[in-house]
Amino acid sequence: MTVHIALLRGINVGGNNKVKMAELKSACERLGLEDVRTYIQSGNIVFRSDLSQEKIRDRLEALLQDEFGVKKATVLLRTNDELQRLLRDCPFTEAQIADASQLYVNLLDKPLDDAQIARIGELSAEGELCVIGDRATYLLLKPSILDSAFAILFQKMKLTLTSRNWNTMNKLAALAAQTEV
Repeated sequence: MTVHIALLRGINVGGNNKVKMAELKSACERLGLEDVRTYIQSGNIVFRSDLSQEKIRDRLEALLQDEFGVKKATVLLRTNDELQRLLRDCPFTEAQIADASQLYVNLLDKPLDDAQIARIGELSAEGELCVIGDRATYLLLKPSILDSAFAILFQKMKLTLTSRNWNTMNKLAALAAQTEV
């Protein structure tokens, strides 16, 4: 069985789309997902399944709408191998990360096209570095993500993504590695 990480977009944000993780875990188990673990309230699920990512995504999005009333739920998935590679491929040094106030990984539903890459490449924002990865961007910030010019650009570009801070990504990777055993 493959270990997957589901990152839910837009739940438990600003008091909207509230989903309790214990209830989500139980609901995922009813879907047939195995060894289900959740991490913090922002909607991170680690589990094992033989289903395709497309089937998992469809079932989780339907579950969120039908059982929890979350309309337009978006689920982004990565396998444990993909998540571990994403962390290994971080373009920033430990010193750069320590010097910044925040490092975020934006997980995308699909790779960026050439026009999107060019548009991101044109932006220069003081205190911000953005590097494009495989269905992800790494965003190193000195300001808050709430003030990030790149975050605003991604919103304007209507990219389907969800953001997680570096600490959360590492915790998910540790959970996924434990689930792999």
